[in-house]
Amino acid sequence: MNAMYMADTGTPSPAGALNYSPVSTAILAIQDSPNLDLGQGTTSYSVEAWIYPTQTPIAGTVYTIFAQSKRSADRGFEMVYRSDNKVEWRVSINGTTVTALVSTSTAALNKWSHVRGIFRKSTSNNNRFSYLLMNGINEVTGPFVGTTAAFNSTANFTVGGYFDASGVLQEYFRGKVDEIRVSGIDRIASTSVGATAMRPFSLNTDVNTKGFWKLDNTEVSKTSMVTKYFDHSGLGTGVNNFLLVTGSALAVDLASFTADLSGDTGKLYWETQSESDFEGFEIEHRLGKFGDFTPIAFIKGSGKPEAGGEYQYTLPQLMPGWHSFRLKMRDLDGTEKYSPEVVLLKENPEDFALSSVYPNPTQNVANFMLSAPRTQEVTVDIYNLLGQKVQTAYEGRILENQIQNFSIPVQQLPSGLYLVYIKGQYFESKAKFTVVK
Repeated sequence: MNAMYMADTGTPSPAGALNYSPVSTAILAIQDSPNLDLGQGTTSYSVEAWIYPTQTPIAGTVYTIFAQSKRSADRGFEMVYRSDNKVEWRVSINGTTVTALVSTSTAALNKWSHVRGIFRKSTSNNNRFSYLLMNGINEVTGPFVGTTAAFNSTANFTVGGYFDASGVLQEYFRGKVDEIRVSGIDRIASTSVGATAMRPFSLNTDVNTKGFWKLDNTEVSKTSMVTKYFDHSGLGTGVNNFLLVTGSALAVDLASFTADLSGDTGKLYWETQSESDFEGFEIEHRLGKFGDFTPIAFIKGSGKPEAGGEYQYTLPQLMPGWHSFRLKMRDLDGTEKYSPEVVLLKENPEDFALSSVYPNPTQNVANFMLSAPRTQEVTVDIYNLLGQKVQTAYEGRILENQIQNFSIPVQQLPSGLYLVYIKGQYFESKAKFTVVK
């Protein structure tokens, strides 16, 4: 084992590291340019970093260490920290599906660990494989992932998060990240030993190194370019040689953001350390694991620039299923930044849960929500008071503990009382609503 991986080496970069704790620290992304080739489109590449996790993700979520991905599509590679404190390396050759490897050992909290993900062409044939290394040891060798080159993702390479399809940074890492390296070759066996093994032999001479960053958490302004050390493999200095702050550093310093659930009621709690020139928090809610966030409330800042503030928000009568929340933090000058997400899972002890129809009465659209503890096929029909079916609103699958939103157009129906009848493989239910003209 190389000396660089020994536990007593301490912080890999004595000058400091990019610190995502507290969570207000900006996320960084490599500035893409024709001169910055991360290795996609080639036969082999490696991406590695030192990590110092300070918080375990909630069950069912992960924290992204680094990624070149827009997640649901245009996925290149991702390295994530899981709720079991293990690391997962994901590689895609088509931009949508991924081959995922999970480390056998854990990356312990409040301790430095070295992670390395590799995409590699076989030395004997055209097959490609993936590898996951932890602290210099090849722990997992991935299955055959195809014969094509690495997927040419158009997503920025991000550190401490990833961009979703709409361009918003997600899944913030909690802890420190340092000495990130991207190589155009597989680095299953390091070519150097000791504490310099992560570093190029000299600036601008290692042609295989596509990028190497030693970082600290210095931020001099909301648009600062943060770099402690950077090597761009012979391309010199200039606009391409920095990590760009894509998540603005706000005038608010968010110290914590948590949530808990008691019965049908959820509560959000957050605390700030300071709030200079700060307007407030817009609370956003997402039903289920996927989909869009929608605003549900706005909370003004405490007005205490130096002391900060403590906040809470109550969420009554939550439907069973997954609920994600985040804060859109807004300065007085309009600068905005998202907090990390917090997740609540309200389990469903019954066969299903059906909300009431709203608005009721209605003129144009009848809305309701449905959740079930098992994935199943359902049919949603509309009946009039004579027992005649006037509309089939939905036929399809609903997923386990996913809240399904239904919006049924009813403007073509005459005034009167109607029945929504829902039949699944494991349950059936009905709800009444009135159409008025």
